[in-house]
Amino acid sequence: MVQQVWGLIICTTAALASTGVRVISRKLLFKKFPEVNKKDLCYASNWVVSGLQACLATSMGLWCCWSCQLQLIQPKLPILQTWGWISLGYWFYDIVDLFQLANNEQEKGKSIISRIVAFVSWWPGLVAHHLVVLFATALGVLSTTRNTGDGLIAMAYIMELSSVFLASRGFLARLGMKSSSLYFYFSASMVLTFFVVRVLLVPFMVLLFCKEKDVHLIEGLGSLPIKCIIGTLFFYTLNSYWFALMIRGCVKTFNKRKVT
Repeated sequence: MVQQVWGLIICTTAALASTGVRVISRKLLFKKFPEVNKKDLCYASNWVVSGLQACLATSMGLWCCWSCQLQLIQPKLPILQTWGWISLGYWFYDIVDLFQLANNEQEKGKSIISRIVAFVSWWPGLVAHHLVVLFATALGVLSTTRNTGDGLIAMAYIMELSSVFLASRGFLARLGMKSSSLYFYFSASMVLTFFVVRVLLVPFMVLLFCKEKDVHLIEGLGSLPIKCIIGTLFFYTLNSYWFALMIRGCVKTFNKRKVT
């Protein structure tokens, strides 16, 4: 019970800290870029918080993987509990902040149901992603019934590396810097890191899991709980789809630059 109370305190503190960073960054952006639309600056400040969280999550994943020497099943990493509550606080902040951004242009007096519908219609994939992450963090990381798999969770945090460049790219886009070389480099880095940490990393994790259990690939996959197999297939299929969209976008951008 005491652990849960401290967890809720950490979660609330993380949500408030994220809100504070957003408010400060928004004020600084308003002063630095007065010529940019205020709506774009609000989105840019949200990207600042997202980028910071992605940096921290990646660093946490790398440190945990180094400390457990890439062992996925047996190592115990108590810090993951604390980080799980911090992460939960951030994702709560982000979904609330995005809800407000999506409803900025809605008429006052609209019912909460209308606002929720507008939010979901604004970007269904993003809303679904946030809800899945919230449930996965609560059930997968913070679950008191889980006794193994800390290394798997730690390695999953490394996937946030691509989000660092995604946030940087989104930040520059909102500032009207899509034509800059920096935007191009961040976009290329996003695609490259996405391929490494979200497409290649999953098979690598499966191979490490089978090696640690000293079983063949088919036997190792068969030993996984059904919910883990379904969840992994869902995320991997989704990531592969997003990667295909990124490649298509890169081809279009390259062709435009070639023509000009």
